[in-house]
Amino acid sequence: MISKLTAVATLPAASIEQSRKYYSEKLGLTPDMVQPDDIEREMKELRSKGVVFEQYDMPGLKTVHGVATMGDGKAAWFKDSEGNTWRSTRCTIRP
Repeated sequence: MISKLTAVATLPAASIEQSRKYYSEKLGLTPDMVQPDDIEREMKELRSKGVVFEQYDMPGLKTVHGVATMGDGKAAWFKDSEGNTWRSTRCTIRP
């Protein structure tokens, strides 16, 4: 069973220093990002640091308290200091 995934992204930034500070202080991220074991716990921690999660209500995608449930998976989206949208996802992998 896969419990952690690593993603690599290149994001535009008007201020590299501001972006590094945001990712480090607000999100606690290094250049790697892993899939959370408990998305609700992760969201609570990020909210305590001022991260605001996006709310969606459209055909095929509705969030409740910032979380969308899609089958066995859950996802949440937030914007960083540069306006880039990030997704945090937790899925169940079945054999």
